[in-house]
Amino acid sequence: MKTRYILYALAVMLGTIATFSSCELKDFEPEEWAVEPELTLSESGIVVSSSQENRKVGVTTNYNEFTALSNQDWCIVTIGNDSILLDIKPNDLAEQRTAVVTVTVKRGSKSLSKDLTIYQVGGKWDVIDGFDFKLRWSYDISESQKTVITEQLKQLVRVDGGTFLMGAQSDDPNQPNYGLYASKDNPVHKVTLSTYYIGKFEVTQSQWLAIMPDNPSRFVGGNKPVENLTWNEAIDYLAKLSSLTGLNLQLPTQAQWEYAARGGNRSMGYQYAGSDNHNEVAYHVNVSEDSPLFTTSVVGTLKANELGLYDMSGNVEEMCSDFSGALTAASVTDPTGPNHGTYHVARGGCFDDGNSTTVSATVYHVGLMVWVNQRPSKMNSYCGMRIVLKP
Repeated sequence: MKTRYILYALAVMLGTIATFSSCELKDFEPEEWAVEPELTLSESGIVVSSSQENRKVGVTTNYNEFTALSNQDWCIVTIGNDSILLDIKPNDLAEQRTAVVTVTVKRGSKSLSKDLTIYQVGGKWDVIDGFDFKLRWSYDISESQKTVITEQLKQLVRVDGGTFLMGAQSDDPNQPNYGLYASKDNPVHKVTLSTYYIGKFEVTQSQWLAIMPDNPSRFVGGNKPVENLTWNEAIDYLAKLSSLTGLNLQLPTQAQWEYAARGGNRSMGYQYAGSDNHNEVAYHVNVSEDSPLFTTSVVGTLKANELGLYDMSGNVEEMCSDFSGALTAASVTDPTGPNHGTYHVARGGCFDDGNSTTVSATVYHVGLMVWVNQRPSKMNSYCGMRIVLKP
């Protein structure tokens, strides 16, 4: 009797095990599958500019894996370690656009999703009449800034690429300051440049104040050139101007500056930038520093050169992007100068030249616009700037 009872109990037990073993896994919730999902994103929404951007958003979860899907093809999502990486394409439209990235964790019947919203501001493309480039206004530009900058960009002059001989080419040692410029600008060498645009005028104080907080100039006047700059101030101005327009605006290289001053491929071989008579093209004064006449001039008051550029032989010297360094006789293409140095190059002459026959520290009429002035990072009232754009 006892044996029969034991056999019966074993049979029941085996039947129960068989029944349970035939059950599907979904009928069970082992402890690890019963844990409630947790999901936290480091940001719930982000605002990005109209240009291309890459962003990283942290993901914290108690599950091993997660997925992330974007509802817009301009916002591409890649899953990283405990994060999602966003590759956001430029917005060429004027309007703001929105993408939603859904991050999900899931295990069995349990899941949890959270949304990340990306707001991308609009970037309005615009075309400047008569030019083969376009710009994208920054979303935070004011209408007054847009008016000033549009006029400034309309004044850019196209300089078609070409090859020229760069360096001091005068063979007259009696020419004023011959020794000064010849020692710095020899040997003469062949330079080939790609096409670029350069400002018709030196950057004015009105243009400067449209985007900069204060005016560093000694000789104040809206249409006078901005001067008394530091190198960093000039670069900061160009960076802000580029940011507002979506364009890559720079200082000219000294090769670009000289080629433009000579008249590019329209050059007539003048001694100065546009004439053999310095009085026609180079604003200068011959007075003491305490005279009210000791000042810069409104830009563009004298004759332009062959390309329609003003004041490249007078008014203020102009910063170039190059570090100062010795020239070589080798032919070069689109040179940018040394990679490092203590001084940057300034080209041209300024208003305080003395006169056409005396030696002065800043003479506008030194040998075919090739005199190089070495200055440290702090400039003065003799030096301004002109902008360049590569198409």
